[in-house]
Amino acid sequence: MDAHAVAYSIQRNLTIGGCGALGLQIGLTDPPLIQKVTATNPTTVVLHLSQANPGILYTLSLSRGSIYDPKVVRAHGADKAGVPNQWLSSHTASSSGPYLLKEYVPNNYAVLVRNPRYYGPRAKEATIQVNFIQSVPTLMLQARRGEADVTLGLPSYAVRQLDGGSCCKIASASAAAPVTVSLDNASGITRNRQLRTALTYAIPYDKILKSVAFGYGESYYGPLTPVVPGYRAGLEKPRPYDPAKARELVRKSGITHPHIKLMINPTAPQVSTLATILQSAWQSIGVDVSLDSEAPAAFTTNYNGGKYQAALLFEGTTPIAAYEFRKKLTCGSSFNNQHICIPGATPLLKKLNKAPDDQSAVDQLTKLWTQQSPTIVLYEAQFTAVLNKDVTTFDYSPTLRFATWGR
Repeated sequence: MDAHAVAYSIQRNLTIGGCGALGLQIGLTDPPLIQKVTATNPTTVVLHLSQANPGILYTLSLSRGSIYDPKVVRAHGADKAGVPNQWLSSHTASSSGPYLLKEYVPNNYAVLVRNPRYYGPRAKEATIQVNFIQSVPTLMLQARRGEADVTLGLPSYAVRQLDGGSCCKIASASAAAPVTVSLDNASGITRNRQLRTALTYAIPYDKILKSVAFGYGESYYGPLTPVVPGYRAGLEKPRPYDPAKARELVRKSGITHPHIKLMINPTAPQVSTLATILQSAWQSIGVDVSLDSEAPAAFTTNYNGGKYQAALLFEGTTPIAAYEFRKKLTCGSSFNNQHICIPGATPLLKKLNKAPDDQSAVDQLTKLWTQQSPTIVLYEAQFTAVLNKDVTTFDYSPTLRFATWGR
């Protein structure tokens, strides 16, 4: 790994111009944040930015900043604008981290072995096998039998069942993982602010935290999750369950017999339960709800294309307030798939572009967002891991840094 590989990897991301390029540049693409990237010698890379922005240091550390072996990538397809490299979806082209990939069977398992040439601290475990398992009963069975040291991805109800058992320990952490209902703010009845606001007051949040999150969640209402720097608890207080207020807002909306089509991916754990709770709660205030069940691929296509009225999501966000606002509030952006365009937001976004840590601008955008109720925030889901009783070291990281885990 040298500076040439680093510069090449960043540039190929920009050339492809997909979500990775947007995230790497913290949403600053007009003009692009990264103007040029050069390797001035084998150990130095220089990024020429259109403006100073400390967020670039964070995004470079994520998958969008991954470093690839140029020879391997070029041997399996050229870098083209708008065309991700399909070969990389089931292969690797880098080996500079604490582990090397010894074996990989897509959708089955991967075997990692300790990299003897890694520049940093030695990985705690010599070998790690990652098994990709979709079945919740299988995951639970392996955790109970001690056949897995770390089990990730279990729905909250399964984690709660394992909590307190002799087999396992539970590790949890606050995470930037909101559970929301996204709404089309530009067309249909969901463009009506009073109706959107009514929906937020007609949700039994405590019931959802108990029967869906099983205690692994936190209530709030606003554009930033509680773990994001810039979040203000006083500005993002949870909305109370107030059906009477919700009915009055529906009446004030002027919409008679409102009907909402809620798109869901029923294969995702707990989605159907959550959707049924929402359907019942909203129908009690006079809003008819039909559930539109879509296969995962169709759900993703419709959501990313902004072709839906309402969509139930388990999301993941970045801990950069300026980026989250830019992604959600930039009028006319193809990445703003809720079509949110709030008067007065654009000048504040421009202030954040120049000064990402401007708390005053963050607070003002938060107030504008909450006043408009553009999205329904159900709760923030916590990260959970079920650990074998023999696991002694486990650190939470959004990028799953296996090198720090050990028995």
